Amino acid sequence: MKQIFSTILILAIALVGNSQNFSSKISENATMVFTLNGNTILGKVSEKQLNESAVFNEFKKEFGNPDVSTLSDFGLDFTKSFVFAQEWDTSLNISIFFMPIKDEAKFAKLIPASYGSEVKKEKGYKILEKNGKKIAWNKEFAVFISGYYVGQKYRYRYSYNNEFLKSDYYTENRAIKQIIEEDSENTWGFQKQSDRMDEILGLSFKVSELDNHPEFPENFTKKEINEVKSEMNLTIGANQADPVKENVEVEFAEDVMIDEITEAIEAVSVEVEDEYNEDEYYKNESRKRELRSYRADKRNDYRNYLREKTERKKDILTQLLYDNRVSAVFNSKSNFKSITSNSSFTNSQDKKADATFWVRNEISNNALTASLLREMYGYRYSSMYRDLGVFSTSLNQMNSAYSVTKLFFEKDGIKFENNTENNEFQLNSTNNIYSTKQDSRFFDYVNGDNFLAYTSLSFDSKSLIEVMPQLYMDQYGRFAEDNQEEFQVMVDMISIFLDEKAIGELATGNAFFVLKDMVKKEVTYNSYEYDENYKSTLVEKTKNELLPEFLFMFSTSNEEMLTKIMGLGIKNEILIENNKYYTINSKKGDLPFDIFFVIKDGIVFISTDEIEIKTIVQGGKFENNLASRHQKLVSSNSQVIYINNQKITEYIPADFFSRRSQDEYAMYKEFGCEEIVVSSKNKNGNMETTGYVSTPNNEMNSALYFFNFINRMIELND
Repeated sequence: MKQIFSTILILAIALVGNSQNFSSKISENATMVFTLNGNTILGKVSEKQLNESAVFNEFKKEFGNPDVSTLSDFGLDFTKSFVFAQEWDTSLNISIFFMPIKDEAKFAKLIPASYGSEVKKEKGYKILEKNGKKIAWNKEFAVFISGYYVGQKYRYRYSYNNEFLKSDYYTENRAIKQIIEEDSENTWGFQKQSDRMDEILGLSFKVSELDNHPEFPENFTKKEINEVKSEMNLTIGANQADPVKENVEVEFAEDVMIDEITEAIEAVSVEVEDEYNEDEYYKNESRKRELRSYRADKRNDYRNYLREKTERKKDILTQLLYDNRVSAVFNSKSNFKSITSNSSFTNSQDKKADATFWVRNEISNNALTASLLREMYGYRYSSMYRDLGVFSTSLNQMNSAYSVTKLFFEKDGIKFENNTENNEFQLNSTNNIYSTKQDSRFFDYVNGDNFLAYTSLSFDSKSLIEVMPQLYMDQYGRFAEDNQEEFQVMVDMISIFLDEKAIGELATGNAFFVLKDMVKKEVTYNSYEYDENYKSTLVEKTKNELLPEFLFMFSTSNEEMLTKIMGLGIKNEILIENNKYYTINSKKGDLPFDIFFVIKDGIVFISTDEIEIKTIVQGGKFENNLASRHQKLVSSNSQVIYINNQKITEYIPADFFSRRSQDEYAMYKEFGCEEIVVSSKNKNGNMETTGYVSTPNNEMNSALYFFNFINRMIELND
């Protein structure tokens, strides 16, 4: 929550800004740029309103500086734009935030005092550092830089060292047994015993000397810095837009998995000597454990040394790249390539938009996502990323090369527009997939605008199936550059086995879902009751739940195959066949309500209302068709999501939520928006998405409405 509050304040500060261009200082390798256009939003939220807000009070607590009482105390110029960017290369993911300065004296006094750091003077700017983050400024603007390492060369990993594992447990046990026999008087120290064991095992080094390494100094030495520069071929002062090329082969630290070896040792039963002597046996076992513990401690110490050495190199590289990036911001260099050389970015800038969010999707959706998961979840990231990939491969791979989102705080609502810029493959695929129009017959089965929400989807399923094998090739093939031919053959084989036409006929890709109502129903469920002896008894209970009433329709060109599928459901007692329609019994399907469906005239109808299904079977007419404004919206877009938020909040009672959440829900109803509409359509192979949130008219503009809503949220949680 603290990070959220700080982020909200940054956005809120930016809402009073005026236009200034920091684009020329952003590297061409930027993956994302967020720009606020102050010319269009100046005055929608005043500085006075910000100073008196709960948002700013939270930020003051987090900032922890008593000298801060108003935004002006920061010394920033709120009549100019604020720009946030994220830059990516093979070594570092950098977040860079530009803030214009109005009063350098205030800023120079406030920031060092808050950070508790010593300000250093460089050529053309001042800089300070705390916890690896850097803040630099001159009289005109400040730049905040942070980030994290994403490379491989200085990422420490455990690995087995063959020298450590020259022998298995039994060989090592025999060596210890030999040492005990040689040192029958038990006069050798641990070092001598360990060195003798190394001789017996034939190791090329002595485990006892593994901890004979120098202590690291508190600060980085010039030798360490030069070593990193040499290993990375890094030239300070070079254009940061040129990525630092790392060796693609991961360098594993020389180490041994001590914990795993110890577990393996403990799992193996101890050999029993032929002439068993209990006292002698336990004495020898104690000596074995002590010697193993001595050697394990030496190895662990060495492992920690290697880890710290790797971490220090990573930190040195990170700081060198940070310094290089800051220098490029304040000192113009002939070889620096900015984002302004990217036509997609320059074309995305819109003076009429309140904010513009430009994203380079290829990097953001693949490398950046994987890296973030790795940073958050460590060793678990690979399996998580694999699972996410399986879940969302096809749709994510349809993402564009670039996407641009524009935000407009209008008088009666918040609007956003998103446009994609696809490559040639995606252009052709998008044109083919989104070449259909919605089945207008669906409109006959919706009663005017008497519903809570709906979703409309229209695409050519045959074209989607055709392109999916190649999408998987693009997704996974890049991880196996040496096996591209094998991957392509596999893709071709999948294409042969997939019958796109048959699948496309089964479900054409036209679908319409209507949430008609939310009703309270008494449902049964199983629970356990316990007597005084804690013996459990299974009992059936009832409770009231808020359940949806809906109608779902999709088109099909192969009723015969679907009918056969229904026959299998009946055979296995999942479905009940009625007079020309089917029922999924709630108890059989473990559902809180019965579901009814029928196939008629090339449309599959699925509903919670049996009367509605019977009417469809009999060819009866509905009271009204879908309202004309919704027909127009659905007919002109490939995808539509519509939510009547005002109706939904009226339907859902406060007691539906926990006591803790009821106050938040009451506040949400008070500020609740009226309607939410999101629609997407294909335009020459690119997708255009428009969203609109209708806000109440009791505020001067939607920006102020949103700001007051956030304030109330914070006050409610204090």
